[in-house]
Amino acid sequence: MDDGTALLVFINQQLQQTIIDFKRKLELEAEARSIKQLFHMGCGFTDFLCQMFFHLDLEEVQRCRLVCSTWKDFVDEFVWLRHPLVKNFERWTQGLVEHEQVYCGGEVGIITSDQNRIFCAMKSGSVLVFDSMSFLLETVLEGGAGMIWQLQSGRSILVAITEGCVIIWKKEDLIIVARIRHGSNGEPYLHLENDLLVVPGDTKYLCRLLLYNRNSGTVTGVRDLDHKRYWVLGAYIDGLHVLSLSLFAYGTNTTRELRLWNILDGSCISTVIMGGGVSGFPALRFPFAFLSSPSKGLEIWNMEKSERVRSICTSVYGYQLKNQFLFILDKHSKLKVFKIQEVTASESILDNVWSREIVWPVEGPTTGSIPRFAVERSRVLAISSTGRARDVIHVVKMVS
Repeated sequence: MDDGTALLVFINQQLQQTIIDFKRKLELEAEARSIKQLFHMGCGFTDFLCQMFFHLDLEEVQRCRLVCSTWKDFVDEFVWLRHPLVKNFERWTQGLVEHEQVYCGGEVGIITSDQNRIFCAMKSGSVLVFDSMSFLLETVLEGGAGMIWQLQSGRSILVAITEGCVIIWKKEDLIIVARIRHGSNGEPYLHLENDLLVVPGDTKYLCRLLLYNRNSGTVTGVRDLDHKRYWVLGAYIDGLHVLSLSLFAYGTNTTRELRLWNILDGSCISTVIMGGGVSGFPALRFPFAFLSSPSKGLEIWNMEKSERVRSICTSVYGYQLKNQFLFILDKHSKLKVFKIQEVTASESILDNVWSREIVWPVEGPTTGSIPRFAVERSRVLAISSTGRARDVIHVVKMVS
């Protein structure tokens, strides 16, 4: 092939590639125009697009505003002030408190809920299932494995853990899909995020990740996290990470460890060593770990830097992380609300943090076990034991 022929072949190849690129550009422009047209069609398309944005968190919505002026105007006019997380923020920071109470037919050990139902684990070992709005009793679940220590509701499953067994119900029809034995040799722990759960393994030195497959209706093991000589006391899932609290005891000397794990490869990313005995419950909002302590209140650690961020000095009967807030129950009828974004900032940077106290009335003296509570999007369900045959569920609702 002479030089002239080679040049013609090269020019032909460049022209063909230019034509392909031009066609692709036209297709992309047509696709972009069709998407933008949705923002101007009105009618049901406005509500449809709003619902799509409502499934994003606030940071993702902010990024969507940067796409173009059309997206920005639509988000500002129709999405931002109506977004569930924005309305939720206003309720907990500025809303009014409404209170009502519901009597249960016995002593309640644990309470949890989802959008449709409220689940109460009774000290007898059964689980009462109520409608979330009417509080009418729907059914009673019998696990048949003794006292329930923990009860949590996920996307597709309800999970309970007893002294030696994990029980998993499918929420669609409330049928048991799995019973799995564990070897915690102590008060068992449980945390459920969507359909992924962490529970004790075959020995007290292992914590096990299990995944429920909604399509097949089966539960499979993801991996075991081996803590060697450390006894695992608790674990918590956040996204692709697991936080575990473990204890090493030798004679009178005890050492506790907080470990941050990568779920994908099972590696331990970081470890924080601290003193203390068998106490505390861990929670994670990556990369920040939360740990309650009888003497120090609630400690917050940055696991990536292995340093303590701050300590919230208060009584801690229980605490939960929900959306933008940290909720601490420091009395039978008083809840303290903090902003997670503020409490995870260093004390040297932000000394005073915002907080709000939510109090509800309780009739008569409070007796019995440590109170348990569950936080929903706009209300709190708190159990009150009065020494009678039936406990009380306090429904504390935040109203805009």
